[in-house]
Amino acid sequence: MPTYRYQAAHADGREEKGVLEADSPRGARALLRDRGLIALTVEATEDAANSSQTARQKLGTGELALLTRQYSALLASGMTAERALDALIAQTDSDRLREILTGVRAEVRAGQALAQAMSRYPRVFPDLYRALVRGGEEAGALPRVMNELADYLEGREEIRQKLTLAMLYPAVVSVVAALVIGGLMIYVVPQVANVFAHSRQTLPLLTRGLLGFSHFLRDAWPWLLPIGALGFFGARYFYRLPQPRRIVQHWLLALPTVGRLFRLEAGARLASTLSILLSGGVPLLKALAATADSAALDIFRENIRHATQRVREGAPLARALETERLFPPLLTHFIASGETGGDLPGLLQHAARQLQNELENRLRWLGGLIEPALIVAMGAIVLTIVLAVLMPIIEMNQLMH
Repeated sequence: MPTYRYQAAHADGREEKGVLEADSPRGARALLRDRGLIALTVEATEDAANSSQTARQKLGTGELALLTRQYSALLASGMTAERALDALIAQTDSDRLREILTGVRAEVRAGQALAQAMSRYPRVFPDLYRALVRGGEEAGALPRVMNELADYLEGREEIRQKLTLAMLYPAVVSVVAALVIGGLMIYVVPQVANVFAHSRQTLPLLTRGLLGFSHFLRDAWPWLLPIGALGFFGARYFYRLPQPRRIVQHWLLALPTVGRLFRLEAGARLASTLSILLSGGVPLLKALAATADSAALDIFRENIRHATQRVREGAPLARALETERLFPPLLTHFIASGETGGDLPGLLQHAARQLQNELENRLRWLGGLIEPALIVAMGAIVLTIVLAVLMPIIEMNQLMH
């Protein structure tokens, strides 16, 4: 059934906006009159498959996790998929989310499966999300799968927030340090240099180097900003190209600490998504295809696709993933045990918890290491500037005595 976006007024003059379903614009106005509203505008929403504005919108991970948790609770209470959507639409305060949910409900009422209805909004409900929902529908375990999906999304959001918080303090300290040091070099150091301008004293090497760098910054700073912006956008452009992106990702994985973090995150993501898909009744090959699409880096995505091909040819999953040695060995050991013992989803879930715990511990350790390192580096730079300024003064003082 078509959906219409409306703006209407109550008898007391209050205005109301929203979305409703009706056979035609006239039917939409009739529904508004039945509610005691005076229709001001009634506009048909464009079909989402034809690149409507709503279809291009995207929910944040936290927003989607909350929506999934609420929907899971409603389904667990015994509501049908359609009635649960009705409840979500009634309680949401977001016009954008209400329009999305109304569109999904319209497709469900028309006889579509929930996953198929969600496919109208691919940016809101990603491929992995819809694959999990489809598996839950086919296995008759949609409430449980939605609950596990909510856990997965909340875990992803928690890791993202921890990573953001771990990097926030170093980023703020770095920006403040750059501003302070830049101010010293551009404005303070030249003023101090005027003290030695008329002196015949040969300045120490450190002082001459500092003054030369200060003059360079004073002359070049108007060009540094556009050059920096050009370099940033140029790097972004080249990173979008497949070959440079692959080279950068290989380089990142080769770094001692950073590479380990990427491997742990990729392993935890693969284990958790594959566990939910297999628990929801999705066949292994389809589950691997959906898991590959959810990988954050191309190099892991390609590795999973290569492993999928090997599994299709008859190889065990653990051996297929172990070939390129990108994922942590702990993951492949758990997968091998799960394949041998017949409880692959359960051991994948256990592996995901282990890898996520190690990832969080390493993030805390890295955050605790970066903070003092930045403070020490900033102190060393400021100390160098102070020494460069004080050394000529100390030498002049010694000559006078």
